[in-house]
Amino acid sequence: MQSFNIQFLEELVTRVQQKKCLSFSERYIPIFQKFNATKSSQLLNSLLLKYLKLSENDDLKTTLVNGDLALARIGDDFHMTIKQAGMGANSDLRDENDPLRSCEFDILIINLSQKAFSSPYYTTDISKNRDWKKPSDLKRMGDFYFEPWKPFYFKAYEDLVDLDAPNGDQSYPPCLIIRSESKGDIGWLFDRNTGKTKSQIANHLNSSRIQLAARVIGMTGDESHTECLVRLARESPDHHTRWEAIQQIYHLNPDKGKGALYLALQDEHPHIRKAAQTTLFATNPQPGVVQYATGG
Repeated sequence: MQSFNIQFLEELVTRVQQKKCLSFSERYIPIFQKFNATKSSQLLNSLLLKYLKLSENDDLKTTLVNGDLALARIGDDFHMTIKQAGMGANSDLRDENDPLRSCEFDILIINLSQKAFSSPYYTTDISKNRDWKKPSDLKRMGDFYFEPWKPFYFKAYEDLVDLDAPNGDQSYPPCLIIRSESKGDIGWLFDRNTGKTKSQIANHLNSSRIQLAARVIGMTGDESHTECLVRLARESPDHHTRWEAIQQIYHLNPDKGKGALYLALQDEHPHIRKAAQTTLFATNPQPGVVQYATGG
């Protein structure tokens, strides 16, 4: 019988990826439909052997991604990681009041333990085609129960499972997670306790970190760092970061903030131009001011 190792998995995934008409779930659920403890052991064993071989060559490709072990990437829409559910409250990197973040990926989650567990399950009304539009608050759908070895599918943006939430028996079951490529540029943050929509954030990790740093500068109230934000608003290649910088400039110094908003009317990205126009009209609703600035 064929061993379910990483080489075999790569062959299966590559084969179904050639069928462009299939959706993410249609491609990958059948591969893991009869997954079990034996196949899990074969797959992880082959991955560890590959890990050791790469380590010997000092060319380690396996990396940590947000505390989750990245195991494999096959093509553009098959990224496989393994993580422990329920670990969020016990991580030095997370706080129980940290916001929930929308998931911009289609994902499969497989419980690799012998016992079922549950995690809070939510739905959102984020539109993939209009991910910049502020969504409604999260809708709690109860708990989702993960039976052992079964692949469970969750849609990008529409579904949100809080795997970080502690489960009742304080166990931390390992989960295999297969995700697609990102389905959008923007993510949304929600209050973990109330489900209320908080703010948007860039999905690209480096951009989101820079965006968060700009937000923290604004929160400090120190105007001496305004010039850094002005440069960020003008030079950042990421439009989410540019808009975050503009907002924080306005927070620190409204006069400089208005100047940044007027410059943003000529931004290359339509969302920035629209947001700047709306903000300027709200802060200075004089007929013709914004229209003149935009050439309208």
